Amino acid sequence: MAAQGNSSPDCLYDAVVVGAGIQGSFTAYHLAKRGQKTLLLEQFPLPHTRGSSHGQSRIIRSAYPEDHYVAMVKEAYRQWEELEAKSGTPLRSSDFKSQVALRRASSISLELH
Repeated sequence: MAAQGNSSPDCLYDAVVVGAGIQGSFTAYHLAKRGQKTLLLEQFPLPHTRGSSHGQSRIIRSAYPEDHYVAMVKEAYRQWEELEAKSGTPLRSSDFKSQVALRRASSISLELH
C-alpha cells in the first residue's frame, strides 16, 4: 500500500516504484535517500539483460547546444561519483571510448592487400 507521507501506522510504503531500470532505480534511490519507505519492483531477477540500459556500450552525452542539458550532465556525473563512493563499486569507465574501440577492433578481421 502506498500512502502520502507516514500518516498511518498501517502504511507499508510511502512509495512504490515499478521497474528497476535506470529511471526506476534513480527514483527509488532518491525517494529512499529522502527518508521515504520505498518499494522497488522489477519483473525480472536482477541483474538481467532485458533492459534498454543493459550492456557495456552505454554513454552519457555531453555535447548539447542547450545550457540546461549541459548542467544536467554535470550533475549526473556528480551523482554517479557519489553512488560509486557510497557503494564502493566502480560503475563507469573514464576510458570508455578506448574500450569500445578495442572490443570492436578485436572482433573485426581485415584483409589488407
